[in-house]
Amino acid sequence: MAITRDEILDWVVIYQTKVIKDRYKHIKGSESLLNFFSTQIYSPPEESKKRQERSKTFKSLSRSIPVRVLLLTMPTRIRDGVNKIIELYEETNSLETRLMEALCGIVKREGLKSVKELKLKHYQEAVIQSSTYKERKKQLEDIIEVAEFIQNIMERESLILETAIRFLSYYGVARIMTDGYDAFKDSKENINQFKKILKEEEMNYLNSIYKPTPL
Repeated sequence: MAITRDEILDWVVIYQTKVIKDRYKHIKGSESLLNFFSTQIYSPPEESKKRQERSKTFKSLSRSIPVRVLLLTMPTRIRDGVNKIIELYEETNSLETRLMEALCGIVKREGLKSVKELKLKHYQEAVIQSSTYKERKKQLEDIIEVAEFIQNIMERESLILETAIRFLSYYGVARIMTDGYDAFKDSKENINQFKKILKEEEMNYLNSIYKPTPL
């Protein structure tokens, strides 16, 4: 019996979650940080109604008159940060959707019958097939930028953030901002360490996948 798409998706989620948790487990408060990035931004596409609705929300967000008015009246740094969250969400959804398509193709090509036969080499091959080094590098840089944005807002302008969230209460970006606020509040002492690992270890991992000629 062939492996189903849902089984492949489950395998990807388990694999990514394990790798990420192992890499950051020594950071205090890392659970809430990783939960924020894995569930709100950096996650494979879920074929659920919830995910579809959230995706639809983000696609309509830039066309929403109330949101456009709000963004125009926000301080530039707030507006740029919100736009970066939206951009990161959309580019990640595209990357992970393409990753799933590539992985499904590899499973079919190899004639794999069980997810137990999926290996790290299959995942890395799918990453290379579905995206360029430049795209993945930009995604990582955007994750770091979003982390820094939420940290700065938390420390300096929480009132502005709370006001923005009230205005955006019917949009998915509000959930991302509130969850991010809570995650970084729990991990405030270690946020610089978290960003350091993102910039160094994650980039080294990316380079190892795309070696010897990242494009």
